[in-house]
Amino acid sequence: MKRSLLFMIITTSLAFTGSSFAQSGNALIFDGNDDYVACGNDGSVQIGGTAITIEAWINPASFGGGYWTNTIVDKTYNSVGNINSGYAFRCGGSGQLDFGFGYWDGSAGGWPSGTSDAFALSAGVWQHVAATYDGSAIRLYVNGTLVKTIAESRIISINTVTPLAIGNPDPASVGGLRGFNGKIDEVRIWNTVRTAQQIADNKNVNLVGNEAGLAAYYKMNEGSGTTTADQQTLSKNTGTLVNHTSWGVSGALPVELLSFTAQIAEKNVELKWNTATETNNYGFEVERATKNGTLSSGAETRDDKWTKIGFVEGSGTTNAPKSYSFTDKSANGKTSYRLKQIDRDGKFEYSQSVEVTASSTPNEFGLEQNYPNPFNPTTMINYQIPVTNHVSLKVFDMLGKEVATLVNETKETGSYSAKFDGAKLSSGIYFYKLQSGNSIAVKKLTIMK
Repeated sequence: MKRSLLFMIITTSLAFTGSSFAQSGNALIFDGNDDYVACGNDGSVQIGGTAITIEAWINPASFGGGYWTNTIVDKTYNSVGNINSGYAFRCGGSGQLDFGFGYWDGSAGGWPSGTSDAFALSAGVWQHVAATYDGSAIRLYVNGTLVKTIAESRIISINTVTPLAIGNPDPASVGGLRGFNGKIDEVRIWNTVRTAQQIADNKNVNLVGNEAGLAAYYKMNEGSGTTTADQQTLSKNTGTLVNHTSWGVSGALPVELLSFTAQIAEKNVELKWNTATETNNYGFEVERATKNGTLSSGAETRDDKWTKIGFVEGSGTTNAPKSYSFTDKSANGKTSYRLKQIDRDGKFEYSQSVEVTASSTPNEFGLEQNYPNPFNPTTMINYQIPVTNHVSLKVFDMLGKEVATLVNETKETGSYSAKFDGAKLSSGIYFYKLQSGNSIAVKKLTIMK
């Protein structure tokens, strides 16, 4: 079958809730006064210089005082009223998000910080928050969307003195009233700068724990006891619950979305998605975004608008898996799609987006990096051939032994996708090889179980 359009499938695993929280299980409850989690002082969280990212899911019961209240993460060292080193991530005031760090130039301490506009956050609902610093700007994100950029060029001074804490370890520090009031879950600290795309794409995804740059990772799923494990595979920063810090549930999952895919067939885009369970689900609005026919490159520069193009009725309340589909007959150029899941009480949540591109017949041979990578157990491999020819796409282990043949037939000019299932293979690095005539390309993929 001739295929002159790029065929792309992107599958995302996430769960919807009406209150924006997509991580099931337990969470920690803080009383707003003296509760915190003591996480030790391992060198992995003694982060300085110009590269850091902090992420968390939070459900503030209330805001109070200034923007510097409601401490989410604290790794600061204060001396004579000045925060000389370390970093802190907080929210407060009128729903503002704030990230700051200690700066020491040899003579005096300083506190460079960046604060979002008011009402970036809401009380009583789950929200994903993130802050990054790259030596040129502090960037603040809410639910995967950039809400504020603040120019800053000073260097984070490393705090080797005081330990990392989730919540505020010192109620009297720098004016006091800094205890977090509400629930915190899924805290992640990185010694790298996560991109806007990485933050948006992974906020609903459980990490493996060995991701590059991950310094500490708390899923907070224990549900009982006095500690919460650091899921970063080196496990150096186990957290101990202090004072009245207690366990609670993160909330029910009204709609659990298992997959959301998009593919191009002729000039139409076919969207398909599956749910595992549904509670009180009114339905799904389908939204599309383009920018003069081309999707912008990332969340920070994106100015295209999401437009509703259809609605698919939900199944109300059910424990049985359900499948849905929608066809867009007016796609043009590079286009992205997302779902707006709406509860019967009016609450809603967005899915992650998927992207497809209608392109002309390819004029060169090409093999793309598989997505996702690493993966478990399936991944997609996209490739294109400029002329009709016999095509071979095979997977080999590190010793050169063939472990799978994905394609072995004549293909007409076009762009294609092949699904690779590594369920029967062990974790490790493998190679996939594409050959069409005299053209050969080889890339690596990683199975991680």
